[in-house]
Amino acid sequence: MNSNLPDIDLLNSQIEIKNCKYYTSDEFLNMKLTNDNPLRTTEINNNNFSLLHINSRSINKNFDSVGTFLDSLNKFSFSVIGISETWLNSNSPDMFNIPNYHMLHVDRKNGRGGGVALYIHSIFRYKLRSDIYIDGIENAFIEIDNKSGKNIIVGILYRPPNNNINIFLDKLSNELDKISQENKKIYIMGDFNIDLSRSSQINPSYHTPNSNRNNNQNDSINNFLNILSSYTLYPCINVPTRITPSSATLIDNIFTNSLDKDNYSGVFTFDVSDHLPIFLISPHLEFDFKRSTKKDFRKENSETILALNEDLAKEEWHDVYEENDVNKAYENFINKLIFYYNKNIPIIRR
Repeated sequence: MNSNLPDIDLLNSQIEIKNCKYYTSDEFLNMKLTNDNPLRTTEINNNNFSLLHINSRSINKNFDSVGTFLDSLNKFSFSVIGISETWLNSNSPDMFNIPNYHMLHVDRKNGRGGGVALYIHSIFRYKLRSDIYIDGIENAFIEIDNKSGKNIIVGILYRPPNNNINIFLDKLSNELDKISQENKKIYIMGDFNIDLSRSSQINPSYHTPNSNRNNNQNDSINNFLNILSSYTLYPCINVPTRITPSSATLIDNIFTNSLDKDNYSGVFTFDVSDHLPIFLISPHLEFDFKRSTKKDFRKENSETILALNEDLAKEEWHDVYEENDVNKAYENFINKLIFYYNKNIPIIRR
C-alpha cells in the first residue's frame, strides 16, 4: 500500500462527488455537462469517457431488461459497460451481444452464480490484461489504448458476500500496487459487497452501533477505502445502490484516479435486478480514435444456412421434449436455436 498519498477524507474534501444522486432516464439525458449540451444530444466522442455498471443477477434471465434499460437512454453510448453476477458458465449460449460493443466475460469456475462481463465500445482499441487478477473473486481487466494521453485500465469485479474480506484486501492491494507503477488512468467498477454507507468517511451521519462485530465490519470498510485512497482511487457513488423494504446498502461502486471536479456520477432508478445501475462520466479525457467505416453483418449464405440446418437436425432436444413446464421448454428451445444460429451465422465486420 502506498502510504505517501492522502487518505480519502482529504480527497473527498478536495473533490466533490458531483451530482451523485438518483436519475430517471429522462433526467440523465437532460443532464448538462461542461459544454452545456444535454446528454441526449451527445454521442460517444473524443473528449469524454463513460462507464455503466449493472448487477444483472443472471444475464440470461434479465438480458431483456438490460436491453430495455439501454433503449430508455435513447441510444446514449457508454464507453464501457460492466456487468456483475452474469451467472454464465462454459455451456452458456453466445447470445448476449450488444450492438457496437465487444464482449468479454469471466465465469465462475465452480458452482452457480457470480461472473463478470465487460462490453467495450467498438470505437476503442483495447487489450485484455490477464496479468491483473485478484484471486478468489471474479474479475477482468482491460487496457484501452490512447495515443492522445494516458492509456486507461478498466476493471470489473464481483466479490461474493462470503469471501474473506481480509484476504481480498491483501490481494487487491497487491494488484493495485502493480497497476499504480504504470502511471495510467484507472477505473474499477463492480459489486464489492462492502457497504460503504456504514462508513463515516462516505456517510458522515452514520454512527456505528457499539458491538465488536459492528466495529470489526467498520474497520474492514475503512481499510478497504484507505487501501484504494492510498493509490488515489476514490469512490464515485455515495448513495445506496441496493434497496429493499428492510435495508438500503451501498455495495456497488466505481473507483477512479481520474480526479476531475467535473466528473458526473449517479444511480439509475431502473430495476434491472435487485441492484440499481450506476454510472460515471469523465468529460475531459481526450482520445485519438477515428470512426470506423466498417459495419457488422451476419455471414448468411447457402453454406452457413446448411451448417445451421445440420446442427439443428443433430440436436436431440431432450430438454425441450421432456420439460413439463411449457415456459421452460420454450426457453430451452430458444436458447439452443440462438446458440446454433450465432455459431453458424456469426456477426462479422467488414
